[in-house]
Amino acid sequence: MQDMDAVRMLKLETTTLVVYLTLLESHYPANPYHNNIHAADVAQSANVLLRRPAFQVPARNSDFASLV
Repeated sequence: MQDMDAVRMLKLETTTLVVYLTLLESHYPANPYHNNIHAADVAQSANVLLRRPAFQVPARNSDFASLV
């Protein structure tokens, strides 16, 4: 998100974002598959895929930031 400047574009306070993401992670259920590790993996995979040349379409950084 830093290289997309998402925090500034979305007018977020860094501390607020960290608190929100930490709270969100703490509410994931403790099960073997759909857990906080899986959520992080899906977010990172989406980030990598969206940056591949095959997925390049005219878009703003804020579009990508909202997806990731």
